Amino acid sequence: MRKLLLITLILNVFVSCKINRNNFASEKEEIFDSTYYMLKKAYSDKDTILLNDFFEKWSEASLKMEMQNENEIAKILNDIYTEIYHPFDFKKYGWQYRYYCPKYAILPTEIKFKVVDSTIKCDFDKFNYGANMDTLKPFYPNPDLEHAGRLLDIEPFKTAMKLFLEKDSYEKLKFVGSCNHIYTPISNGWKDYQTTPKIYCVLINKQLNKAIAYLRIISTGVCIELSFENDKWNMEKVTDIWIE
Repeated sequence: MRKLLLITLILNVFVSCKINRNNFASEKEEIFDSTYYMLKKAYSDKDTILLNDFFEKWSEASLKMEMQNENEIAKILNDIYTEIYHPFDFKKYGWQYRYYCPKYAILPTEIKFKVVDSTIKCDFDKFNYGANMDTLKPFYPNPDLEHAGRLLDIEPFKTAMKLFLEKDSYEKLKFVGSCNHIYTPISNGWKDYQTTPKIYCVLINKQLNKAIAYLRIISTGVCIELSFENDKWNMEKVTDIWIE
């Protein structure tokens, strides 16, 4: 009898825990009902009109985001980002190929950087993907996107995209890229949805007149050397440092 009661108790606890986990997952999804479910339904119904509504809603929210209390470093990083971020014109990097301009570009909301005392130069051996760097956040860049609109990686769209891409991410990215909405990057696991190039980090010298930036353009690692002259940051040299 005691053994039966013990088994019953264990089963009750197990069922209770399972229900609680399911409730938690359900609550997590319901928070993003107006965005995640819009995207989920658009995909399940292959409804490109609803998909367009999702992106328009994202665009409207992004337009409201502006940098607040921009200090000197924030201004420098924004100017550098504008100079080096060209998602639809790879000729800026010395490449020949150019992508057709889609409706939107999805941009990050933070950037890693470091102001250093030593002389800075492109050095792949010391490249660490932005580890041990400072982070400027929130960061709302506004580079020249030609005819594309700006989508910032902000909530609730950020979580909606992550939930959406948890499974079947390759096919889902193909869908959100349909009708020329966005150009999705190549990435491990196909869960990366921000528009290439990805900027890993920026190093700036103490005099604030020299900088290098590490980027990933599709499957190529790139280092860009910059200098500040005539009140403007300018790209001086672009070096491919690795190819996947």
